[in-house]
Order: sequence, then C-alpha cells, then structure tokens
Amino acid sequence: MSHTVAVSHPQPRRRPATRARRLSSFERGVLALLMLALFLTALLSTHDFGRTPPATQARRVEPGDTLWSLASTHPVQGLDTMRTAELIAELNGIEDSGLTAGSVVLLPVRSDDELAMR
Repeated sequence: MSHTVAVSHPQPRRRPATRARRLSSFERGVLALLMLALFLTALLSTHDFGRTPPATQARRVEPGDTLWSLASTHPVQGLDTMRTAELIAELNGIEDSGLTAGSVVLLPVRSDDELAMR
C-alpha cells in the first residue's frame, strides 16, 4: 500500500506596489545644502584669485595684421612669439586667428612672470 502525500509549496509573497517615498524636510534641506556646496565649488574653481593681469597697451588692428605679426612686432621679454600670440588671443577673448581691421586689441607689455618678480 502506498500513500500519496501532496506537498504544497508556498507561493512567494508579492510586495504591494509602493509609491516613491517623499523626502523629509531634513533630507530636503541636506540635499539643498549639498547642491549649493557643489554649485559654489564649481563657481569658485573657475575664478582666478590673486592673478594680476599683465600690463597692456591698446592698438588698432590694421589690414593684414595677424596674431603672429602682432606678437612678432610687439615682443614680450621672456616669451617666444607663439606664447605672445597666445597671450594676445587670451587677453582679447579671441578663439580663432581672425582679427578685424579697425578693432582695438590689447597687447601685453610684460608677462605675468615679469610682474611676479617685482
């Protein structure tokens, strides 16, 4: 005689669908402070504290002038022509090599290094 025993396996319990938990006032405050700290860190890291801009002179751009020609005709002691041209572009916010005749550009008279030595 054989006995058959039915074994039932329990079904896994399903969790009821839950809505996203809202942040408490304290958690929102902490999150706001963290975001503010991140924003201020990013803002302050782009600022150049304590850097003295180099001494400059203004010059009107003539037809045919290039960054290279201005750099070679207005050399800065201690800088090669390439670095002087880069400095002219940096001082004037020039992203490409094009200069517009009639516009005024600032030319460095001394480099930052010369000013730091004084």
